[in-house]
Amino acid sequence: MIAAWNRFFHQPADARIPAMIRIGLASLVLINLTAHYPNLEKWFGESGVLPQGLPHLPEGSWQWTLLDGVPQTPLALQVCFWIFVLQTVCLLLGLASRCSAVAVFIWIVSFQHRNQLILDGEDKVMRLIAFFLIFMPLAEIWSVDAWLLRRGKSQAEPYQSQASPWAQRMLQYFMVLVMFATGLWKFAGESWRDGTALYYVARIDDLFGRFWVPHYFFDTRWTVRAMTWSVLYVELVIPFLIWIPRARRFSLLVLLAFHLSNEWAMHLFLFHWVMLCGWLSFLKREDLDAVARVWRKLTGRSVPVRLS
Repeated sequence: MIAAWNRFFHQPADARIPAMIRIGLASLVLINLTAHYPNLEKWFGESGVLPQGLPHLPEGSWQWTLLDGVPQTPLALQVCFWIFVLQTVCLLLGLASRCSAVAVFIWIVSFQHRNQLILDGEDKVMRLIAFFLIFMPLAEIWSVDAWLLRRGKSQAEPYQSQASPWAQRMLQYFMVLVMFATGLWKFAGESWRDGTALYYVARIDDLFGRFWVPHYFFDTRWTVRAMTWSVLYVELVIPFLIWIPRARRFSLLVLLAFHLSNEWAMHLFLFHWVMLCGWLSFLKREDLDAVARVWRKLTGRSVPVRLS
């Protein structure tokens, strides 16, 4: 049991997976910041909807944020915002990767705690992925750090990490718990159990209908039931199925289809992309090698391109 524990949590894994999570998360944070910028003062400033002195938390509770320690002026808010952007770009490029990951996490927490009234599930998932990212091996490949460290050096196994993947494993547990808890919450609702929930979801005008979806699917009893119960299947079964080696790829493909179909049909901003970023933690070396082989065939390359 001890040997199995050590293999699972500490046997070095493919360095490309943490790099993909780093690049994916940093890209999503930048998109999120771009969306916030036009209303920066409104959401986070002293003249906005939530001045610092206005109580917005239960009595006796406290949320830490860097924004409480700076002058409550538009200029100070702009400076903090652009420092956040700069450090996120550094994380994206892999420059001072660990320090950048810590800084991005602190800024995410600071801005989210400044105004929790505008948060939803995607913000919490983004924050926790950023926390686990701090402890992953970020500077081994696809980063400025890796380029600086390996100039003039050759490496026979460029994708094999030398670090323990325990933080990646913790992210896997977190993603599974998020999905399973969501499924349990849905299963408690009668409309999910009787198969009618998506009929009502499809009629929430401000949430549903991002792109065209055939009306037949949501106006026919058997299709509504099939889709409703399939959501429950994904959220209650896949968190267990994904740990079975032979079912892992199937589970990842189901999750990819699930999140992309929801992204197509619903207005949920970055939620499904953030979830897909977290599910990257379940990829393995053979998956990335298979994708690389397909890419080489499509592009006519005979050798892999090493970006480290």
